[in-house]
Amino acid sequence: MSVSKIELSEKLDQRSLQSLFFNLKAKVGQPVELGTSQVRHLGGQCAQVLVAAVRKWSADGIELSFEETESFVSIVRNLGLEDEIFLKGSER
Repeated sequence: MSVSKIELSEKLDQRSLQSLFFNLKAKVGQPVELGTSQVRHLGGQCAQVLVAAVRKWSADGIELSFEETESFVSIVRNLGLEDEIFLKGSER
């Protein structure tokens, strides 16, 4: 099965929450790579959606990966979600 790519928007905030959720929901059961090169802001609710997606895909045994750009990794690290987003340590 080929990997679908979803480009995340520059500002992942309340305005982009619904779009993020539905874009991910449409890809459930498929391998997905999330493009993060444009991301400059990650709000709490969108972060929760991403963490839930990581857990869902992991539980289903399907690949969900993030383009690990310097800015996105920094944002995720500042939110204290590096282990959750990139599944460092034990798999969830």
